[in-house]
Amino acid sequence: MICNNCGFQAPDLATFCPNCGNRLQGTPRSEIVSYPPQIVQPEQNVASGLEQTHLPPRPQYEVASNMPQFAPPEPNMGYRGEQTQLPPRPQYEVPGLPIPPGGRQFTGVSAPGGPFLQRRKVPRIGVILGVLFLIVVIVAGGGFLFFHRSQSQFCSTAHGALFCDDFADNSKGWNTRSDSTQTIAIQDNMLILTSAPGVRRGIREPLPTNRLFDDFMLTFTYTLLDAKTQSVGALVRANNKLSSGYSATIHSDGTAFIVKAAGGPGQVVPLELLASGVKVTSLKPAGQQNTMTLIMKGPTLVLLMNGSVVTRVSDRDFKNGSIALEVSQGKVAFGSVAVYPAPANLPNTAAESP
Repeated sequence: MICNNCGFQAPDLATFCPNCGNRLQGTPRSEIVSYPPQIVQPEQNVASGLEQTHLPPRPQYEVASNMPQFAPPEPNMGYRGEQTQLPPRPQYEVPGLPIPPGGRQFTGVSAPGGPFLQRRKVPRIGVILGVLFLIVVIVAGGGFLFFHRSQSQFCSTAHGALFCDDFADNSKGWNTRSDSTQTIAIQDNMLILTSAPGVRRGIREPLPTNRLFDDFMLTFTYTLLDAKTQSVGALVRANNKLSSGYSATIHSDGTAFIVKAAGGPGQVVPLELLASGVKVTSLKPAGQQNTMTLIMKGPTLVLLMNGSVVTRVSDRDFKNGSIALEVSQGKVAFGSVAVYPAPANLPNTAAESP
């Protein structure tokens, strides 16, 4: 049977042309040229003694010379060899982006009559900027929340404290005020004491409690907002006028002093130096947070800075009293203050050398 598409001689019972896949139409058997098969007698295999069988040659078919010649179709076959014509795939263009030679700009899109294209992923600048902005907000907000939480939750973890304040608000009742010589304010989770230059006495701000403390451990964090601050510290076992007691302060030159002040209202307060000019090697500079600790147990007072013992003194004059924060000629931000019962054993670390 002859294919009416390409002229190929197909077998009689074939439904489709083996050469081009075209469905065959009935072709009279009379036009088919066939040759009888030739049977070759088997030869004796001398080496093995077996008979060698030769298969007859395949029949040869001739194509009439007057049959038209067709070019083979494109190999785009559908079900059961049928050629299917698919609609051309659309081509997309991005304004401002030239198509390089060969047209490979997009992925999965074929231009009509052209090669298979690859789609280039165009970055979305707005999405990228939005993600970067969101990351910055999360990081900055997380840092603020961590700082705020670490400050506001200080007292919630200060178990057994006799007094504690992290300055989340003024619920304790600090005497905030401002005048020409001093300013006391609570803001940004800090108690800020500002003493004007030239004011000799500075600020002594008592803890807002009526409790009198005898044996205790006072610890507070502070940061010098003014590098020229003359001194910062605390007055302990003080009377109600804050005119007597033990004053422990750190001065701007990095030295520590412990002074015993004794006197009453309207009297000249005599001073007695219990420790003078002790060098504080563990002190951090202005702008960084320090932790100052005072332990009073019986007649002994121990001063620590950032966990290191600075000095210790002994005196039996004052048994109990109030506690006040001290700032002289400068600006200091207190982050937290807490009072605990005195420890069973005093630190035995050697004091820092003067």
